[in-house]
Amino acid sequence: MTEKFKRIDFLGTIIIICGTICLLLPVQWGGNQYAWNSAVVISLFVVSVVIIGVFSYVELYQAREPIIPGRLFKLRTPMAVFVMNFFFGIAFFSVIYYSPLYFQVVRGDSATISGLELLPLMLGVVFFSIGSGIFTARTGIYRPVITLGCALATIGCSLLSTWTAYSNRGQQIGYLLVTGVGLGMCVQTMLLAAQTSVTYKDIAVITALCNFFRTIGGVLGISISGAIFNNKLSQELLSLNANISIQMAENSVTFVRSLPQPIMTNVIDGYVSSLDLVYLVAAPLAGCSFIASLFVQHFKLRKSLGASAME
Repeated sequence: MTEKFKRIDFLGTIIIICGTICLLLPVQWGGNQYAWNSAVVISLFVVSVVIIGVFSYVELYQAREPIIPGRLFKLRTPMAVFVMNFFFGIAFFSVIYYSPLYFQVVRGDSATISGLELLPLMLGVVFFSIGSGIFTARTGIYRPVITLGCALATIGCSLLSTWTAYSNRGQQIGYLLVTGVGLGMCVQTMLLAAQTSVTYKDIAVITALCNFFRTIGGVLGISISGAIFNNKLSQELLSLNANISIQMAENSVTFVRSLPQPIMTNVIDGYVSSLDLVYLVAAPLAGCSFIASLFVQHFKLRKSLGASAME
């Protein structure tokens, strides 16, 4: 039992937790509690880089069984999948986090109804995630599915950036559906590509790393999108020179919907313009997943637990 405990990488686990916290805190605080150029935010970024450097050294030279084996980052397909998951997380969470706000502001929907407006997106994700998994299990083909999914996700985010306050229901539903289909085609297939590219003993590790990079991408995506949205919205509202509370207009949809015309229309246009910029930034980031997908190699799907990855 003592020997088994010695094999656990406690030091690496503690270091990566500390490094992740130091990275996420300034991303969350930047532009909110503290300015991006404040000493607190910059210091935490610097500390996170240092800690990640220490973690890399520990994993490469100290740990008997590292929680993140460095050899995986030397392999083409795992590295490509890590990059895909990171940018996939940014695009997916940016879209799913800010799209309900569009419906609340433009259509006056409640928080519950605006969540239901995302059904085209979520149905696309769910059904095409299942469908792509079944297709890959039967045919063994996953590279074209990943590439097509990333391309559709990029196109979907680009289409969402064309939304206006006057977009019809077809545009609202159709663009969300295209985005959801693209994202759904990638959810399972990216994980399969990673798992088939390594030996059996590394499957659990690479699965956890895929989820880790997707989660980190999602957190960073929401923070980046938040900074872009808030800065753009502040500029739009200030440019109106309207006699309204900017703070209330930024933080309360109810307040926006209660404004008299034509001020309400102008404020809504400011919101839509800010959301369009979020989608416009998400599109090339989703495009980075598409580029990374081109580096994924094909490996035969395993038919048994002991099978090796074969090109």
